[in-house]
Amino acid sequence: MSEEMHTVNGIPLPRRSTRKKFVLGTVLFCALMITYITGWGNPENSLHTSCLAWAWGVGFATILAYVFGAVMDNLNVMKLGK
Repeated sequence: MSEEMHTVNGIPLPRRSTRKKFVLGTVLFCALMITYITGWGNPENSLHTSCLAWAWGVGFATILAYVFGAVMDNLNVMKLGK
């Protein structure tokens, strides 16, 4: 299945497969950080606690942004009648 190149004001947008790779990489990095901090981090260190909270937040925000972007892409395609 070939992906069609979309543009906005003449600027090419990244393909879905490219966005998917970035999202998977980010979520994998966050999961590895959470695993490392939970398993080997010092719970009394505020830096580890803060990093753990940020890893969860970035992971969830990335997933929500990807899902919202996919929904908007689908709505725009349906609106154009393609």
